[in-house]
Amino acid sequence: MAETIGERDEDFLAELQSAGYTADTIALAELIPQIQIVWADDRVSKRERDVILEAAAHRGVPPHGRLQLARWLEHPPSERLFRISLQAIKQMLRRLPIHVQANVRGSLLREYAAIAGASGGFLWWGSVSAEKRRMLDSFTSELDTPPAPETWSR
Repeated sequence: MAETIGERDEDFLAELQSAGYTADTIALAELIPQIQIVWADDRVSKRERDVILEAAAHRGVPPHGRLQLARWLEHPPSERLFRISLQAIKQMLRRLPIHVQANVRGSLLREYAAIAGASGGFLWWGSVSAEKRRMLDSFTSELDTPPAPETWSR
């Protein structure tokens, strides 16, 4: 898994593994906030499921990863997995060149906003529940945190 994500911190890798990630499923970390958003209403709509599966296909998630994703769309993952996944996203962002970080962060946040509105309103546009809005605000705040100073010098 270390080679897959370019992570060297053995403690962090161990935490990812203990949360259930493998080399085949670590690519799903960026999708976990979407999973968390769709479970905010205690159910996953067909439209939400389709949007997430499409995002996984677009990312080239391997078959074992798609099977795990399907399980998470049937039964919500643990809060621990949500937490460690957000940390993995932040770690990934920190490894990117500074000039690329904002673009990737913005792209992820747009995907999260799109899934939040996927099953609400006319033609899937419209209202976003208060809980989903709170999650979006939380993800924005978390991902807008500047990278650690040590990555600025790389």
